[in-house]
Parts: sequence; C-alpha cells; structure tokens
Amino acid sequence: MTKILIVNFGGRFNKGGVALVNSMIETIKYFIPNCKFTALAHQANYNQYPIKVIETVGSNSSLKAGLKALYLVVTSLLLMVFNRFGIRLNPRNEILREYVESDAVINTGGDNLTEDYGTLSLAFNLSYLLIGLIFKKPVVIYAESIGPFRGRISRLMANFVLNRVNLITIREEISKKNLNLINVNKPRICLTADSAFLLKAVTAKRLTELLNTENITENDRPLVGISISKIISRYGFADIEKPEEKYQQYVSVMAKTIEYITDNLEATVVIVPHVIDPRKNDDRWVADDVCKLISNKSKVISIKEDYTPEELKGIIGHCDLFIGARMHATIASTSMLVPTIGIAYSHKIYGIVGEMLGQKEYILDVKELTYESLISKIDDVWKNRETIKEQLGIKVPQVKERAMLNGKLVKELLSA
Repeated sequence: MTKILIVNFGGRFNKGGVALVNSMIETIKYFIPNCKFTALAHQANYNQYPIKVIETVGSNSSLKAGLKALYLVVTSLLLMVFNRFGIRLNPRNEILREYVESDAVINTGGDNLTEDYGTLSLAFNLSYLLIGLIFKKPVVIYAESIGPFRGRISRLMANFVLNRVNLITIREEISKKNLNLINVNKPRICLTADSAFLLKAVTAKRLTELLNTENITENDRPLVGISISKIISRYGFADIEKPEEKYQQYVSVMAKTIEYITDNLEATVVIVPHVIDPRKNDDRWVADDVCKLISNKSKVISIKEDYTPEELKGIIGHCDLFIGARMHATIASTSMLVPTIGIAYSHKIYGIVGEMLGQKEYILDVKELTYESLISKIDDVWKNRETIKEQLGIKVPQVKERAMLNGKLVKELLSA
C-alpha cells in the first residue's frame, strides 16, 4: 500500500481546488492502484472521496495559521535531531504522524506557490512542503502554476524549498521562467498540464436531473454560461481606488453584458458559481448583486445549489458559450469543447487556456475589462464558435495526454 499525503488543499468551497484533487487522485490511482490518500485541508469538509482529511487552518487568522505551521516545522526538526542520536520518538501531533507514515508528499496543484496572495501565504504553503523534506519524504509539486516571486524574502524562501523537492510538474511555460528567475534547477522539472482537464463530468442521466432542477430546457437555447468572482474586480479598473467601488463597477459591467447577451444573442444566461463559501467570497453573492441590476430576469438562471465540480462541469458543458472569471470554470468549459472567453488576472490562464489550447485571442485581461471590450470578445467568439469548437477538439485530447503525464511521473519517482 502506497500512502500519499496531499498538502495545501483549500477545502470543498473552491470547486476548482476540489477538481484538482479529484482528478489528481484518479490519475495517480490509474498508475498506482494500491494507493491510499490523506489530505491536509484548510477546512476539513472534504467529502467527495473516502479519504482521510485533517484540518490545518480552519477559520483561524493568517497569523495563527502561520504560528501553527512554524510549530510543526520546529517540532519536526526536533524529532529528526532526536532520531539522529538514536532516540526515536513517535509524534503526538496527528499531522506530523501522517508525514511520518506517508510514502510521498504532494502539493495539490493550482497556484498556491506564488507571492500573488502575499508573503505570509507563500511561507505558510512552503512550510508544509518543508516538513516533508525534513522527514526525508519524496516531495512533488503537482501540475502547479509557480510564481511570480518579487520580494527578496519570497525568492529566498522559494529557492530554498523548491530546490530540495524531488519533482516539479508545471502547467504552463511561464512557471518555468519564474523558476529560472530564482535559480530553481536541481529537481526534475516537467511541463505537463492542469490535472482538472481529466475531471469527468457527471453522467447524462445525472445531467438531465440537474438541468431539470435548475429549469434549464432546450427552449433556453442558445445557452451562455458565466462564472463571476468578487476577487477579480480588485485587479481591474485602475482609475478607481477603493475596492468596493471597483466591485460595483465590475457588477455593473457584468449586468450590462448579460443584458446584451439576452437581447442581442436572444440567449438564456446561466450564472455558475465556482466558489461556494458562506464565510467570504461566495460567487452566489456576486450573482445576486448582478441580478439586481438586470431588467429581464426571466432570461437569467442563477445557480444556488452547492454542486460538485463534476456536476458543474456537466452544466458548463451544456452551454453554447462560456465566459469565465474562475480559471477552473474555463478549464471545465474548454475541456468540454465550449467556446470560451477567459477573464484573466494572473499568468495562469494565459499559459493554460491561451498557449496550450491556442485560445490567446479570446482571453481578456481584467485590467482592460470594460463593457465594450467584453462585448467585442463575445461578438468575436460567437461569430467563430464553430471554428473554435474544432480547434478545441484537436487541442484538448493533447492537453489531457499531458495531464496524464503527472501521474506517470509520480509513479516513476516512487518506483525508482
């Protein structure tokens, strides 16, 4: 039995994170059938797989979470010092016991190894990799978007930890450049693809049930899906200083865009939440604010249920066009061959959807987001939607093959 410890998993609220973990588990089990997983999650509410989940952060503040991570690092160092002198101590802490008993430590994938979310966040995530290194376990960075690292402290921390892991698989070329900039060159580094491309949508029967629940019928054609996000508004509208005013401008742009779609494309719009977090940043709250500004509400369906990423992928795949502010919502749509406009706030969507799938011209930088710029993209994609579907039909199988390489490389590492 191979025991794998998954670290830095956010929890079930972010459907993109769950999609990564679900697809990663399936891929690794394909290559290593006799495999058992435990996940260290920020919130212990993951119930998609029969795997053990241990909470690391919960609703604690970042400072408290950082102190907890520091305690775990120091304790693991002390345990290894005692071990060197022949004194073997079994850790009392449940998290540290999982490290000791594991055969490998794997970062979930995504974009948690970056300074984009702050130096403390980066230090927190690196610390859970460092503990694996202290216990001399194989450590894998799995299908990650890495960097950028702008500050000196961030570069030093990332260089120290990442140069000591055993395998790094990255999901776009930009991450390789970011690693080169901080001189990470010791582990094996392979360009693969985001594992969520391999996520299986629900069965046709279950999709029919979902569509009936949400009152989506064939009479609603054409169907345009939209994922929205409050966080993304922070990165746009440079002429506005206050975050709340940026958000209100974003809501206004999206409301006007939806009205354009319902009026000019004669389409029904379904708003698909990809983060369901009752504590903060819930996409359903943003949808409510957008819908308040829409006059023709009868042509807008706003999903409120807490669906699995597989269920959401089925609904997204039923659309004729998709506009995504959440990256894994755009991975769900493109992998289902749905013509897609991605609204980008970081390099990851450019590398994954733009370069790998050849869809650069259909990505809109959030810094350039206006009603006019978004409508221009919509008109372009709508006009070329059949050609785009053909392009995706060629590219997506190639990207899925690259995503499978992640699991193969893990097997090779553990078999060496």
